[in-house]
Amino acid sequence: MKRSLTRLFVAIVAFLAACVELAHGVVRLATALVDRTARQLGRASAANPSAPPALPAPPSDAADRLTAALTGMKFRPAAVRAFVATVRARVDKEPLETLVREGIAKLSD
Repeated sequence: MKRSLTRLFVAIVAFLAACVELAHGVVRLATALVDRTARQLGRASAANPSAPPALPAPPSDAADRLTAALTGMKFRPAAVRAFVATVRARVDKEPLETLVREGIAKLSD
């Protein structure tokens, strides 16, 4: 009886030692994965900073604003350029809203 209790105790101690070794291995693996991920994120953030994309510059003159407004409404760019070419002489003289409405009417046909 005494001998079997000793063997049981030795088996329990060996089992606990194996569990501690396993936990140690899991901790080392987790640490290595965290370090590797941190390095990859550091490289990725240095190569590609997460800044918001730059907005396009606002058009410089009234003809460009008219073109941007009409193409922003999903009219075909070639048709918009042709319309703007026909009203270019009036662009600086008339309000932009009037020309946009006229462009919508003409390009919607």
